[in-house]
Order: sequence, then C-alpha cells, then structure tokens
Amino acid sequence: ASSGWLQPPRFIQRISSNASSHSSWIWPKAEPKRVVSEQLSYQITSLLESVTSGYIDHTGKKRAGTAAIVSKLGHPVAGKTGTTNEAKDALFIGYTPHYVAGVWVGYTNNRSLGAKEYGGRVAAPIWLHLMKTIHRELPKQPFTVPQEGLTFTTIDPTSGKLATQQGIEEVFLEGTAPKEFAPSPDQGSQEDFLLQQFR
Repeated sequence: ASSGWLQPPRFIQRISSNASSHSSWIWPKAEPKRVVSEQLSYQITSLLESVTSGYIDHTGKKRAGTAAIVSKLGHPVAGKTGTTNEAKDALFIGYTPHYVAGVWVGYTNNRSLGAKEYGGRVAAPIWLHLMKTIHRELPKQPFTVPQEGLTFTTIDPTSGKLATQQGIEEVFLEGTAPKEFAPSPDQGSQEDFLLQQFR
C-alpha cells in the first residue's frame, strides 16, 4: 500500500488535554525504510485489485473476486479477504491510493461465526461503510504505476503464454514476462499433430 516503504507503527499511550506534553505520550516517529521495490509492490497491488474488481479464470471466464462488494466504493481498491477454520474469524484488509484499513469480525471466546460467514461477507461490508465515509471528499485516482521496471503484457488465461487473439493484460517485472505464444484455438496441440502424422 505504501509502494514498498515500511513505516513502523506509532502507538498512542494516553490522551491528555495538555497539548504541550504530547511528545511524552506518543512514541517517537521512526524513519521509513524501503523493504520492497516499487515495481514488486505495484505488481502485488495489481494482483490484489482482482480480489475486489474480479478476474479472468484459466478458462477465460470472468469471475467475481471474494471482496467484490467493496468495488462499490468507486475508488481503486486492493485487498485480501480471510476466514479462519470453522469461520471463527473473518477479515478484510484493503487499501486505496489514500488509506489502508483492516476489519476483523469474531467473538472473543473464539466460537464460530456460523456457516458461510466469510471475510467477504461479514468484514468487507464494514470496511466499505467506513471507507465510503472517509473517501467522500477525496479525488478518485489510480494506484501509482512505476515509470520503469515493469512490462504490461496480454496473456492467454488458459496457458499463461502470450495471447495470439483475445487475452488479459497482466503486469510483470521486467524480464519475467512469458516469451512463448499460446496455440491458437484452431491449432491443435503438438501431441495431436504427431498422432495425425502417424495415422
């Protein structure tokens, strides 16, 4: 969410009405440090956007992401749903170009939330409600794309190779994009070709 920069968290130890003493009750701010390249960070963001905006499966069919409901925010959203065994915990952690927020739903005694109570069903709607409020006056903007070090390539969703016809655009770190082309639909496999020769 921060393009690869780690900013250690700051904790509020107490609240005081004496504004001049605030330095003693908020932990000092640490300097951020880069822990992931901005290119890899954007590639992860691109992948996590499919959790909210949907994706194309290996058969070429459009599928809804597990947190499709948060696309109603109207801003780009990347995130991940989570559900623990027996639905004891349901989570959604998501971010926009403006803010990051996480929502956990569960009982303090670790009992199950019940059947079909998943992160996308119970945590994501809470996240959406919160983010609609704090994004009300914010401009809609895309995630920042690094100017170098990435390749945008159209691939065949079935094979993962370069598309010869229709395909989906994916982002790759420079030098990691596929180099082979997928067979066209009217072209049989190599095995079919060999069998045909022997017939």
